[in-house]
Amino acid sequence: SRHSGDLVERVGTDVANTSNLIGNNVYDLLLNILLCFGSFLYLSRINILMALAALMVGPASLIAGRFFDKKIRNITKDVNDKGGDVRSVLQEYLQAMPVIRAFNLEKVFYNKFMEQRNTQIGMMKKRTILNTVMWRVVALSSQLTIIIIAYFICMAVIKGTMTVGNVIVFFTLIGNIQWPFIHISTSWGNIHQGMGAADRIFGILQLDTEEIFQKRGLKEYASQEGINEEPEYAVEFNNVTFSHSRDGENSEEILSSVNLRIRPKEVVAVVGPSGAGKTTLARLCCALYTPTGGDIRVFGYSIVSDITGARSHLSYVPQSPYLFAGSIRENIVCGLDGISEEEVTEAARAANAEEFILGMEKGYDTYIGEHGFGISGGQRQRIAIARAFLRKSPLIILDEATSALDNNSEQLVQQSIDRLMKDRTVIVIAHRLSTVQNADRILVLNNGGIEEEGTHSELLEWDGLYASLYRIQFGEEDSKQQAV
Repeated sequence: SRHSGDLVERVGTDVANTSNLIGNNVYDLLLNILLCFGSFLYLSRINILMALAALMVGPASLIAGRFFDKKIRNITKDVNDKGGDVRSVLQEYLQAMPVIRAFNLEKVFYNKFMEQRNTQIGMMKKRTILNTVMWRVVALSSQLTIIIIAYFICMAVIKGTMTVGNVIVFFTLIGNIQWPFIHISTSWGNIHQGMGAADRIFGILQLDTEEIFQKRGLKEYASQEGINEEPEYAVEFNNVTFSHSRDGENSEEILSSVNLRIRPKEVVAVVGPSGAGKTTLARLCCALYTPTGGDIRVFGYSIVSDITGARSHLSYVPQSPYLFAGSIRENIVCGLDGISEEEVTEAARAANAEEFILGMEKGYDTYIGEHGFGISGGQRQRIAIARAFLRKSPLIILDEATSALDNNSEQLVQQSIDRLMKDRTVIVIAHRLSTVQNADRILVLNNGGIEEEGTHSELLEWDGLYASLYRIQFGEEDSKQQAV
């Protein structure tokens, strides 16, 4: 996986360098080729042999600079890669500034940043030296070739086969003949810098997009029956396998051959030990991950072959919802068209968010910073729930939506979640088992699959993994209460 800072560097710096390659260098090259062609035609009328000799100056200069091509391209890619690392480090440090300051780590992280930056500066110096040396080699080879041609021209004048006027014209126009080749040679470093940037851009463009995955899915599942108007299941996992891909290779499977059916308006909780794949299952339902095997359907829409259709039927409330820099209203609406002010306030009211929003100076027009800077975690969570209310999706996916909140905030958020869950299909990812006891069904994930399945009382009676987790968790809570 790539750091977001590196992706920003590719979109910004690399795209700009590639654009300069296409724009400036191509235009100058075409202009110089036209000058070269016109000058050669004129000189060939004076002396065709000398014109051909002058034309050879260019290829000599061009060949002289080719020794540096691969070196410049490779070091440019290294410079841009390091630039992505520098931007990634800087972006991460800015986001983690409260932690850095709290632990008095400013100097440590400054030194780490400067180490990356100095490495990049060293690479840039090396590239500059290579470009300079290439220019000197090209210029020297060009001058040596001209000296040789000048000797033969002088001999022609002595023999009377060329006039002084022709010599003046010849040396005036020879620059026009040789310059396109010299320009190519001297610009070749810039061209290879642009190509190095283009390599990084194509590294992103060559990745499979969701549209490509959909086309593959359409071929793979074309023989399946069409979507029912009223599908029997809200969510279907059909022999689903998933593993993260690292450097083009799949790691150990997180989920293996999972089969699951969830009926409309059913509340299903998913629990299990850390690393069992609970959040992975939620993100697979949202088509944020693509299964490495099998298919997932949301109200009949396959996330493999119809991602848009599947996502249009669900709302996702993660543990740490992302809020954009903008007004509270913009964050609740979140790109939906045709939303009235009344609908926004109703959603906020249902999410227990209206009171704190109206308590702010500008109400719904209050500006909040990126990541929801300026409001509490509970307030961020309620705004995210208001988004879900506004979308009116038949499927709600809650990924540990209350686990990071204090008791008062948790109570407010839980009340809004209870209203959100009414008459909807709900998948609840939970660590705290106290929040899932009333679920219609509880799935216990472990070792890449569903190890247990049933209601709270049934699972306790079976005395398996769920009962073990329950005893450990509530034993700890009892100990905390006794300590208080």
